[in-house]
Amino acid sequence: MDNLHSCFSLLRKMGSIFMDKHLNEYGLSYNYSTYLWHICKTEGIRQDHLSDHLRVNRSTTKRAIDHLESHGYVTKEVYELDKRKYCLYPTQKAYDILDEIKHLKKEWDDIITEDLSEEEKEFAYKINEKMLKTSKLYVKENLQNK
Repeated sequence: MDNLHSCFSLLRKMGSIFMDKHLNEYGLSYNYSTYLWHICKTEGIRQDHLSDHLRVNRSTTKRAIDHLESHGYVTKEVYELDKRKYCLYPTQKAYDILDEIKHLKKEWDDIITEDLSEEEKEFAYKINEKMLKTSKLYVKENLQNK
């Protein structure tokens, strides 16, 4: 691999293929499961706040929410302080699939770390957390609101 970015991109793509294959029967994909996960963890989150949290544009979030709503995973309610905005709520169907999503994430982690010792796994998690922290700080200080 030429650089970390290429390695991380390919690793994410492989994980996405894995998740898509297992979630397809539920009308979900890796991307939709990410939205669903956050909606279940922050019940009532405003749609615009979800976009900000996931760092995606609002039209992408709208398409994802429309899909999740049409498949019975999410309901939208008008935000009472601003009628142009929506609060998102998971349905029981969403909560029912959450354990499967959690299981698949764990299974993928186990697959990609299968050849690592416990010490190597711990090091990998720590170094990735450190890089994530640095990247978030860089984006916040240098790229946002400029």
